Amino acid sequence: MFAELSHEGLLWFLGDVVEAANRSHFFDDAQLLRTIGSRIKEIDDLSDGGETDYYTQLEGAGLRKLINLFTKFCRILPEPVSRMKALYAYEVADRILHDRQLCNFIAQTLMDIGFDGETEEGLRTQWVERERWPARVRS
Repeated sequence: MFAELSHEGLLWFLGDVVEAANRSHFFDDAQLLRTIGSRIKEIDDLSDGGETDYYTQLEGAGLRKLINLFTKFCRILPEPVSRMKALYAYEVADRILHDRQLCNFIAQTLMDIGFDGETEEGLRTQWVERERWPARVRS
């Protein structure tokens, strides 16, 4: 289910899902949702004290426990999770669209002020490799 995400990416994803679940009001203050949210906060708070403890939790039993809690949550409350999926997908797609618009604005501003990515030889260079959107995101 989460194979394509890095450990940190998975933590961020689950944090987004918990926030969306709380805002959706589809879950009637589910205790398991609060438990997942608390566990995410515990792991996230470790990043303030030092990266060693943070990554130990993120790459070990802490993350496995979080995945198990989330899997149980989806199994126990399939109907509200299904309703929330559509809202969450729309929100993420909207964020991506606006991020692209913001990036375009920033790129245009950089070119307008004379920082257009040209090399000393006058050749334009691409700073970042472009990535194709996966089919699941394109739709």
